[in-house]
Amino acid sequence: TAVHRMGVTLTISLFLLAQLALALWIDGRGWFGVMKRRLRGPQIVGILMMIAGIFILKS
Repeated sequence: TAVHRMGVTLTISLFLLAQLALALWIDGRGWFGVMKRRLRGPQIVGILMMIAGIFILKS
């Protein structure tokens, strides 16, 4: 349904962003036996670039 409403590219971009956000959240909380890691500058820049790309694709 999402593909028909938003398009393939936007749907896949949002899924990838959600997957990245969940992975960073798991790393930050130390769930599933992984070592806790803080969110640093390069990760923040990467997330912001993905968000900017989604806005560019949407317009």
